[in-house]
Amino acid sequence: MIDSNSARIVVDAAGFHLDDWHKRARFTPEDLAGLDAKTGASGVLVLDAAQRVEDLTPWLNVLTAVEIGFDNAGDGRGFSLARALRGLGYARDIRASGGIHVDQFRHALQCGIDAVILTREAASRMPEQHWVNAATTTALNYQARLGFASASWRSREDLNL
Repeated sequence: MIDSNSARIVVDAAGFHLDDWHKRARFTPEDLAGLDAKTGASGVLVLDAAQRVEDLTPWLNVLTAVEIGFDNAGDGRGFSLARALRGLGYARDIRASGGIHVDQFRHALQCGIDAVILTREAASRMPEQHWVNAATTTALNYQARLGFASASWRSREDLNL
């Protein structure tokens, strides 16, 4: 089991909140081996960004919460992991922790992350209004101006070119 950290702040599209997960049991993928995939995993599954989502498939219907750790702001694997979990049908809470910056928040939300966990120090460096603005600001890019909902990662076939 992983020790809880009650000195954390959670930010979602509405703003800052106190971490309401700090009293939940926390476990790693290795701990899942001792759990029954039918009865559930009541607590927070803590993943690192390198986790293989295929290894979690038997537990997706019973996991109650997932926290994806980002080692640093330059490591985008956690975004891919969140997107893959959502793609496999995981519909409960996903939070990111670690090296997430306010300028990555909109992308985190787009990938299926519901909220970001911040230390109090990080929350003081990146004020609440910046996070709310990042979540609600429409991306200013040429694709949006041309009427395409997504950014440049869309394939040529999707654009009917």
